[in-house]
Amino acid sequence: MKLILDIGNTRIKAYLFIANDIVDKHEIETIADTFAQWIDEIWKLYPAIRYVIISSVSKTDAAYLKVLHGKLPEHKIVLFSHKTKIPIANLYETPDTLGLDRLAAAIGANVLFVAKNVIVVDIGTAITFEVINENAEYLGGTISPGLMTRFRALKQFTEKLPLCDISHIDPKKAIGKNTQDAIAVGVWQGVLCEIEGCVERIAEKYYMTDYKIILTGGDAVYFEKSMKKTIFVEPDIVAIGLNEVLNLYRIGIDKQTH
Repeated sequence: MKLILDIGNTRIKAYLFIANDIVDKHEIETIADTFAQWIDEIWKLYPAIRYVIISSVSKTDAAYLKVLHGKLPEHKIVLFSHKTKIPIANLYETPDTLGLDRLAAAIGANVLFVAKNVIVVDIGTAITFEVINENAEYLGGTISPGLMTRFRALKQFTEKLPLCDISHIDPKKAIGKNTQDAIAVGVWQGVLCEIEGCVERIAEKYYMTDYKIILTGGDAVYFEKSMKKTIFVEPDIVAIGLNEVLNLYRIGIDKQTH
């Protein structure tokens, strides 16, 4: 059994994998002081954990690693970084600046659609596109503001507009008949058109006549039924990618010990 830890700025997500299947998920707020107790609870539920991989945006990696080193030998714990061996070619010009969650999502896309062109759209605080071609090459992507980031920007940089939030979004509306709805419709349609337009432009630019689109992220739910093209929704694509990296690492360790 494998434990995949995705440590973000506000939440830590834990995934338990057997082979390539997710068998359980856990989540807590990103507070280092509670991490040890949380890991103890997970280990009591799953004492068969043999390998761990951590992907973290936190600066407290050492604290997390110390807890895990109390559970497993150091060589069975992987801290995912830009130096970690991965199963795809990373063609990003500045790989050390590429978000590890973005890289893991690209790897996950390649796992789900082997030898296919794939565009991953992660809709959260930011909207990111990741492009992987049929040769398992990560070509790069885009970053733009997410829904709430756009709502907050309108409030911050205009004097009279109210702060709108995601609860005002109604995908059935084409226009708003009050200011709240006008903002919600405008932001939502802007993002929808951005996604569809960027997908078409990427496909044309890289001669992708056949490609898959994967939506992920907390706000993907607002778009999954409105896209013109066929899409796949995979909320756990980062975990799938990290599991594949851990598989690659585990195979190397197992070979060394036999």
